[in-house]
Amino acid sequence: MVAISVEKWWKAKEIPLGEVNWRNIRLYWQETEHPDDWSDCIYFIRLSPPLLIKYEKDDSPEIYVGSGNIQQRWQSHRKRLSSLGAALPGGRYEVWVFRDERYRMIEADTLLRFKEYYGSLPLLNQRLESPTDTKARFEYSKSFDEAANFDRRYLWALRPINGEALTLYEKGAPEE
Repeated sequence: MVAISVEKWWKAKEIPLGEVNWRNIRLYWQETEHPDDWSDCIYFIRLSPPLLIKYEKDDSPEIYVGSGNIQQRWQSHRKRLSSLGAALPGGRYEVWVFRDERYRMIEADTLLRFKEYYGSLPLLNQRLESPTDTKARFEYSKSFDEAANFDRRYLWALRPINGEALTLYEKGAPEE
């Protein structure tokens, strides 16, 4: 296994779910460094405490795993985040980003591991990614695991029962 150590996360926290404008999201950055020019990044979108998603096998705040240039890709996330915001009034989310040249393989490996552990893909992911090396498995540092795991600040694990959120949960939404 190849070791992946995440030394530096860029984090934006406590973003209202209805806020999907990239320029405004930058107001929530916790670091002065920003990822506008990051073309080789991995990013996680997760719910902020106190809400988690109740997945098939376990609960997680993770709602999306992506890779690439986050600013360019953000437009494709706006509609789904807005829909989720309408379904969870008052809900908030976080964006965690780090850089690694193996971003596509790490994204594919992360999604596969998530599905194995939680029983489904993150809420807003619609499919597994195909890594260039399908046998690539990585060993991640503790700070990497921190992005998918919850801590004691989480109090609720939710599962939608109807509407567009249920369609996303059951992975029936069409790909964009």
